[in-house]
Amino acid sequence: MEDMAAFHAKYIKGRPMSVIFCADMRKVSLDQLKKYWKLQEVRFDQMFKF
Repeated sequence: MEDMAAFHAKYIKGRPMSVIFCADMRKVSLDQLKKYWKLQEVRFDQMFKF
C-alpha cells in the first residue's frame, strides 16, 4: 500500500486526468456527476470504433 501511495504522490497528485465512465444512462444521474466533474458525453461508437 505504501508503494501505491508513493506512486500516486509522485506521478498523479495535482495533475489533470481523464476518467472514462461507461454506464447505462437510465441508471446514472448526470446532474449528480456534474457536481463533481466536468463531463463530456460521447456515444459508444465514438469511443470504440470497431
